[in-house]
Amino acid sequence: MDNYLLKGHILRCKVIPKDEVHPELWVGANRKWRVVPRDRLARVRHNKIRTEDEQARTANRLIKRQNERKRKLAKAGINYDITAVSY
Repeated sequence: MDNYLLKGHILRCKVIPKDEVHPELWVGANRKWRVVPRDRLARVRHNKIRTEDEQARTANRLIKRQNERKRKLAKAGINYDITAVSY
């Protein structure tokens, strides 16, 4: 398959002599492929216990966003009480 056009690129192939092949080239090739449980990893990452610093930073971000929304609503002339909404 030397000089084979594959997805817009030329594929270059050549035979490598045995003395140039890296000894660990095929290490682990006979192992069965295991799918990474990404949903489980994401769930663990999401549900982890937050530190006090992380909780404070999250609360500050929430308050900052709410103040920005209040400002935009007041600028638009809309009278809305955001503090009545709880999270």
